Amino acid sequence: NRAACYMKLGEYGMALKDVDQCLEIEPKFVKGITRKAHIYFWTKEYHKALQWYELGLQEEPNNEELRNGVERTVAKIEEAQQSGQVDEDRVRKAMADPEIQNILQDPVMQSVLKDCGENPAAANKHLQ
Repeated sequence: NRAACYMKLGEYGMALKDVDQCLEIEPKFVKGITRKAHIYFWTKEYHKALQWYELGLQEEPNNEELRNGVERTVAKIEEAQQSGQVDEDRVRKAMADPEIQNILQDPVMQSVLKDCGENPAAANKHLQ
């Protein structure tokens, strides 16, 4: 419940810490999974939100809140892709994400990114 209070206050970092502690004790606790998905949604980490909503649906396939979360998240992802605009806040958060930092440190990924930057047509080759 404290995580829900933190969320209402916009203290998503504190809410995430509480939810993570909850999920350490009970990894399949759907209310905790749902809150974690909501946190990622409200912090515009839509791909992470989608992963957590889908994880919750594996436990409770008929959970309406999780289903609505998936729909809302997919809509936001599609909206962002269609607008073509860059959400600077989302980019900043992504670049601070340790998982993304690890990917960017990979020499193969650095080579791919350099290649795509120098030759945009190369992106198609790397996507195959």
